[in-house]
Amino acid sequence: MQLATRRRAPSARRGSHLPPSGRGGGGSLDAVRRLPRAPDRADGSGVAEPTSPGTGEVDGLGRPEGARRRGRATAFRSLAVLALAATLLGLAPVQERTTVFLVGDSTMADKPDPDHNPERGWGQLLPRFLDGAVTVRNAAVNGRSSKSFIDEGRWSAVLGQIHPGDVVLVQFGHNDEKVHDPTRYTDAETGYRRNLARYVAEARAKGAAVVLLTPIVRRQWNAAHALEDTHGAYPAAMRRVATEMRVPLIDLQRATETLVARAGEEGSKALYVWAAPGEYAMYPAGRRDDTHLSLRGATEVARLAAEGLRRLDLPLARHVRPDR
Repeated sequence: MQLATRRRAPSARRGSHLPPSGRGGGGSLDAVRRLPRAPDRADGSGVAEPTSPGTGEVDGLGRPEGARRRGRATAFRSLAVLALAATLLGLAPVQERTTVFLVGDSTMADKPDPDHNPERGWGQLLPRFLDGAVTVRNAAVNGRSSKSFIDEGRWSAVLGQIHPGDVVLVQFGHNDEKVHDPTRYTDAETGYRRNLARYVAEARAKGAAVVLLTPIVRRQWNAAHALEDTHGAYPAAMRRVATEMRVPLIDLQRATETLVARAGEEGSKALYVWAAPGEYAMYPAGRRDDTHLSLRGATEVARLAAEGLRRLDLPLARHVRPDR
């Protein structure tokens, strides 16, 4: 008896799911075969997995269905790892900071060598009354007026650093009064007002808020033991600029007049740089300065400035801590 033999059907090349050449769509994706599903797991889960790289369902690109799912899970895990790494490395979004620029003279400026120098500017102590969301950049310089600060290019340097949302505090007057110094002197009703208006307009053009501050008082008592005004028309001129240009104003002249008057003729010496001979190495002969502030005086004036800032209708107000 002759046994019948069965002819094996030609099989597709290993690793290919396209029909053999000459049997159909010439490699078109429409001709991709859908091979039988692999049997369910023995545990009855009903989840079919390919039993080999060449079996199981395939997607439109010829990849096994299981491989596609595994690739998607891997991608999600990678994104989660990247997000965690960004947070740990400080690359995650952070709260934007506000920068406060100080523009003014020696009564506001930072002073060098604080371990040996008893003098301070109130701007040097202002950060103490602001929270950590605020950066203070003190550009105030000894001896400058509203005129010389511009002429020396210092205002242009500040402008180059200003960004929208920043705040600029402007205090001038002490050196604008130097009538015998043409590099600093300004007339209160002309040059001084014009310079203040320029600070306001140019800072606003950069998106910053501007606050004007009248100059602090000098400790000058007359024969009747009353505190004398030494600034003449300058504080009033600044107040008019603030009104005309709708600029917030902190009246430090009036606030410090109250501070010094309450301290009294003798007690107010502690607010300024009064030093006995030999008390400080910087001043072996001592010093009697009724214009520049001591650490205590600068702290109290900075507190007054902070209280003024808190009362203003500015976003900065919520970052002020004048009770520190």
